[in-house]
Amino acid sequence: MNNKAIILKTGGGYANVTVGTREAAAPSAGEISVRLHANSLNYHDCRGEWPVLP
Repeated sequence: MNNKAIILKTGGGYANVTVGTREAAAPSAGEISVRLHANSLNYHDCRGEWPVLP
């Protein structure tokens, strides 16, 4: 089953964020699938600034 996905390409930045589809992988032994109804990216996600320093 294909699902909508937010794809962040290497390098970060808003120009590298796209919306596409990805195949949902079947869970392995001891794992579960979770359906999300909402998700978000914050400024640091898009900039690739991890870990966030004070």
